[in-house]
Amino acid sequence: MQVFPNTLIETDEMEKMITAAAKAADYVEGFGVRGCDLTKTDYWVSYARQSMEEQRLNNRLAEYLFTCAKEARDLGVVIPFEYILYDNMTGEHLERPGMAFLRKQLIPNRRIGGVIFPTLDRLSREPTHIGIFEFEADYCGVVYHYGDAPNGSDPMVQMVRQNLAHAAKYVKLVNRRNNVAGNIGRALKGIAPAFKAAYGYIYRAEYRDDGPRRNVERAWWEVDLLGSDGEPSYHSPAWVIEQLFKWVGQESRTLYWAAGKLNDMGIKSAGGSNWTPGKLQKIVRKHCYTGDHAYNVNTRVHDPSRTLTDITAEIKRTRLQRKPESEWVHFTVPSLVTE
Repeated sequence: MQVFPNTLIETDEMEKMITAAAKAADYVEGFGVRGCDLTKTDYWVSYARQSMEEQRLNNRLAEYLFTCAKEARDLGVVIPFEYILYDNMTGEHLERPGMAFLRKQLIPNRRIGGVIFPTLDRLSREPTHIGIFEFEADYCGVVYHYGDAPNGSDPMVQMVRQNLAHAAKYVKLVNRRNNVAGNIGRALKGIAPAFKAAYGYIYRAEYRDDGPRRNVERAWWEVDLLGSDGEPSYHSPAWVIEQLFKWVGQESRTLYWAAGKLNDMGIKSAGGSNWTPGKLQKIVRKHCYTGDHAYNVNTRVHDPSRTLTDITAEIKRTRLQRKPESEWVHFTVPSLVTE
């Protein structure tokens, strides 16, 4: 089995953190143990999760492992190296490689005695998913243990955990709203919102240090890339934008022709791949190239026409839904084409 599937942590780095956690918890003989006979069914699992690529760069994973090592020590259980699971995915669903290995192989086949989560929200931020996981574990006789929540399977304790899970979900939604509100405030103050600039531009920012925090002094979009004459450099992303609108808007070329032309010139898309008509269609529909860009225009929602099967699986937001124009916030960027 691959120990750390679908993660952004190198195996050597993970091994060092596991060793450090076991030593710090004074439980080298019981956490991250190698050479265990995995046919035995009394070993436990340590599970941790982080949501984003940026989070793998902080020190929280090491603390999660340390917490699991301490809990394993206090419980007197052994966690083999192969049973230290980690996912670098969102907590909005249970369709993660490490979690799938736990739910679809270890638990139903009764190959483990229990599983330790450093915190309740590392299992999930959806109360329904937590309830389903605990029901599955109880049915198979597998113990679940949390480092920051009341443990046990009696109804009162489960209700307390559900309340904590609802609180975690509320915090998640509030954080999302705060992020959007913060970007709206930045746009109203003439500062570019903190999101990726459109193809043809580069996001720039200047910061000031206010004690322990770093705040944005100003942020803007620059043309990617200008020559000494102040015009977009040949074959640069900004040059591609100008040529694309010229080909399609003035010369009435098709997007198929434009994609072929760019590929023949050896110019790659923003992702480093060849151009396709679909990629160019997204560009020519953007109004930001006229110098006026709007934030908070669209949102991603679930497609209600898709059949809901496993409610613990990832339900992708595949439908782009436009928000009311009253919620849009405009900010100025350098213009590359005319209206």
